[in-house]
Amino acid sequence: MNKRASFKMGLWALLTFFVSLGCSKDDDISYDLVGSWKVTYYITAGDLSITKEQNPTWPEVNGGEITATFGEPGDGGEGILSGFTVSNSYTGSYTAKKNGELSIGPVATTLINEPEWTSLYNISAAQEYEVKGDELFIYYNDRTDAIVFERN
Repeated sequence: MNKRASFKMGLWALLTFFVSLGCSKDDDISYDLVGSWKVTYYITAGDLSITKEQNPTWPEVNGGEITATFGEPGDGGEGILSGFTVSNSYTGSYTAKKNGELSIGPVATTLINEPEWTSLYNISAAQEYEVKGDELFIYYNDRTDAIVFERN
């Protein structure tokens, strides 16, 4: 084997070694959605549908906010989700993957005294998520609809 071929093989082996250092079993899990979030607006049928007002509806309950808190996921990307839908609390499970896949459920909640517009908060239908800066987009209906949050 000539020196040039040996050099290429050595370089390839070194490159493979460094690439493998960056891989781990946690690469399938994304932790960027972990934490507390509050809804800022909704997207329905690809268009901005409703935005949060400066003075939320029913501020005496949870400050009038719809919130979601994603707990730290385990090795398979499974975690606990909890929050408030203006006047009711909810809790459930979620599974997140680094490629943006997201499934949520089952979710336990009640809908007592909820304003009608909270029906837009369809978090159980989640299919994908994306974090852009301080915003979390949870997409459903093949990305035509979304719930958009900001860090709380």
